Amino acid sequence: MRFPRLPDAYVSKIRPVVALVCCTIVAALFISLRHHIANVWHDATADPQQLVQLYFQDSTALPRQAKAGSTVSFSFATVANQSSDVPYIITVTTSSTTRAVSQGTIHATSGKASVVTQTVTLPADSDSATYFVTLPTQSETIHFQVKEMHS
Repeated sequence: MRFPRLPDAYVSKIRPVVALVCCTIVAALFISLRHHIANVWHDATADPQQLVQLYFQDSTALPRQAKAGSTVSFSFATVANQSSDVPYIITVTTSSTTRAVSQGTIHATSGKASVVTQTVTLPADSDSATYFVTLPTQSETIHFQVKEMHS
Protein backbone atom coordinates (compact mmCIF):
# COMPACT_ATOMS: atom_id res chain seq x y z
CA MET A 1 0.00 0.00 0.00
CA ARG A 2 1.30 3.35 -0.94
CA PHE A 3 0.41 6.62 0.75
CA PRO A 4 -0.44 9.55 -1.44
CA ARG A 5 2.13 12.29 -1.70
CA LEU A 6 1.26 15.60 -0.04
CA PRO A 7 1.16 18.62 -2.29
CA ASP A 8 4.27 20.82 -2.13
CA ALA A 9 2.24 23.87 -1.07
CA TYR A 10 0.92 21.96 1.97
CA VAL A 11 4.38 20.64 2.88
CA SER A 12 5.88 24.15 2.76
CA LYS A 13 3.17 25.39 5.15
CA ILE A 14 3.49 22.53 7.65
CA ARG A 15 7.32 22.36 7.71
CA PRO A 16 7.73 25.36 10.14
CA VAL A 17 5.07 23.90 12.46
CA VAL A 18 6.82 20.52 12.55
CA ALA A 19 10.16 22.26 13.20
CA LEU A 20 8.63 24.31 16.03
CA VAL A 21 7.09 21.20 17.63
CA CYS A 22 10.43 19.35 17.40
CA CYS A 23 12.30 22.29 18.95
CA THR A 24 9.74 22.50 21.76
CA ILE A 25 10.11 18.78 22.50
CA VAL A 26 13.91 19.03 22.53
CA ALA A 27 13.78 22.10 24.84
CA ALA A 28 11.39 20.33 27.22
CA LEU A 29 13.66 17.28 27.34
CA PHE A 30 16.70 19.50 27.97
CA ILE A 31 14.93 21.33 30.85
CA SER A 32 13.78 18.03 32.34
CA LEU A 33 17.28 16.56 32.12
CA ARG A 34 18.80 19.69 33.64
CA HIS A 35 16.30 19.56 36.53
CA HIS A 36 17.08 15.86 37.09
CA ILE A 37 20.84 16.52 37.14
CA ALA A 38 20.34 19.37 39.62
CA ASN A 39 18.33 17.09 41.93
CA VAL A 40 20.95 14.34 41.76
CA TRP A 41 23.70 16.87 42.49
CA HIS A 42 21.76 18.30 45.43
CA ASP A 43 21.15 14.83 46.89
CA ALA A 44 24.83 13.94 46.52
CA THR A 45 26.07 17.13 48.20
CA ALA A 46 23.35 17.62 50.83
CA ASP A 47 24.29 17.46 54.50
CA PRO A 48 24.04 13.94 55.88
CA GLN A 49 21.17 13.19 58.20
CA GLN A 50 21.82 14.02 61.81
CA LEU A 51 23.09 10.78 63.36
CA VAL A 52 22.49 11.62 67.01
CA GLN A 53 20.27 13.93 69.02
CA LEU A 54 21.70 15.80 72.01
CA TYR A 55 19.41 17.50 74.52
CA PHE A 56 19.02 18.33 78.20
CA GLN A 57 17.08 15.62 79.99
CA ASP A 58 14.86 18.19 81.72
CA SER A 59 15.54 21.80 80.76
CA THR A 60 13.29 23.06 83.56
CA ALA A 61 15.55 21.35 86.14
CA LEU A 62 18.75 23.07 84.96
CA PRO A 63 20.44 25.09 87.71
CA ARG A 64 19.88 28.81 87.11
CA GLN A 65 21.53 30.26 90.24
CA ALA A 66 24.16 28.99 92.67
CA LYS A 67 26.81 30.35 94.99
CA ALA A 68 30.26 30.93 93.50
CA GLY A 69 32.52 27.92 94.09
CA SER A 70 29.60 25.55 94.73
CA THR A 71 28.84 22.45 92.70
CA VAL A 72 25.78 21.98 90.51
CA SER A 73 24.48 18.98 88.58
CA PHE A 74 22.64 18.71 85.30
CA SER A 75 21.62 15.86 82.99
CA PHE A 76 21.77 15.55 79.25
CA ALA A 77 20.82 12.75 76.90
CA THR A 78 21.66 11.37 73.48
CA VAL A 79 19.60 9.23 71.13
CA ALA A 80 21.09 7.64 68.01
CA ASN A 81 19.22 7.71 64.69
CA GLN A 82 20.89 4.55 63.45
CA SER A 83 20.42 0.87 64.15
CA SER A 84 23.50 0.20 66.28
CA ASP A 85 25.02 1.59 69.47
CA VAL A 86 27.62 4.19 68.60
CA PRO A 87 30.21 5.75 70.92
CA TYR A 88 30.44 9.55 70.76
CA ILE A 89 32.94 11.85 72.44
CA ILE A 90 31.24 14.32 74.78
CA THR A 91 32.97 17.49 75.94
CA VAL A 92 31.69 19.81 78.67
CA THR A 93 33.26 23.28 78.68
CA THR A 94 32.52 26.58 80.36
CA SER A 95 32.72 30.16 79.17
CA SER A 96 34.99 31.09 82.07
CA THR A 97 37.93 28.90 80.97
CA THR A 98 39.34 27.54 77.76
CA ARG A 99 39.92 24.02 79.06
CA ALA A 100 37.35 21.24 79.12
CA VAL A 101 35.52 20.77 82.41
CA SER A 102 35.10 17.10 81.50
CA GLN A 103 35.44 14.86 78.50
CA GLY A 104 34.29 11.31 77.98
CA THR A 105 32.50 8.88 75.73
CA ILE A 106 28.80 8.19 75.65
CA HIS A 107 27.16 5.29 73.84
CA ALA A 108 24.15 6.54 71.91
CA THR A 109 21.54 3.82 71.48
CA SER A 110 19.05 3.69 68.65
CA GLY A 111 15.67 4.98 69.75
CA LYS A 112 16.65 5.00 73.45
CA ALA A 113 17.91 7.93 75.50
CA SER A 114 21.34 7.53 77.09
CA VAL A 115 21.34 9.92 80.05
CA VAL A 116 24.46 11.39 81.66
CA THR A 117 24.45 13.40 84.89
CA GLN A 118 27.33 15.86 85.12
CA THR A 119 28.50 17.71 88.22
CA VAL A 120 30.50 20.92 87.80
CA THR A 121 31.96 23.49 90.17
CA LEU A 122 31.09 27.10 89.51
CA PRO A 123 34.07 29.43 89.23
CA ALA A 124 34.75 31.33 92.45
CA ASP A 125 35.79 34.49 90.61
CA SER A 126 32.85 34.91 88.23
CA ASP A 127 29.30 36.16 88.55
CA SER A 128 28.03 33.69 85.95
CA ALA A 129 29.14 30.72 83.90
CA THR A 130 27.78 29.24 80.70
CA TYR A 131 28.23 25.49 80.32
CA PHE A 132 28.42 23.88 76.89
CA VAL A 133 27.87 20.19 76.16
CA THR A 134 29.31 19.29 72.77
CA LEU A 135 29.47 16.31 70.44
CA PRO A 136 32.50 17.54 68.45
CA THR A 137 32.25 14.95 65.66
CA GLN A 138 28.59 15.80 65.05
CA SER A 139 28.78 19.60 65.47
CA GLU A 140 26.04 19.40 68.09
CA THR A 141 26.12 21.77 71.09
CA ILE A 142 23.68 22.62 73.86
CA HIS A 143 24.28 25.11 76.66
CA PHE A 144 22.84 26.81 79.74
CA GLN A 145 23.90 29.61 82.06
CA VAL A 146 24.24 29.65 85.86
CA LYS A 147 24.32 33.03 87.61
CA GLU A 148 25.90 33.64 91.00
CA MET A 149 23.41 33.77 93.82
CA HIS A 150 24.24 36.66 96.15
CA SER A 151 23.52 36.08 99.82
